[in-house]
Amino acid sequence: RDDNTKNNLSGQNLNTEEKPNLSKLETQDKTEK
Repeated sequence: RDDNTKNNLSGQNLNTEEKPNLSKLETQDKTEK
């Protein structure tokens, strides 16, 4: 799951439209750890 999150973050970083999603994932990541 960790690798998946990192891959998602990298991919979404390239798309400005995904920025809101990026923040959501980052928050999720911090919450899970």
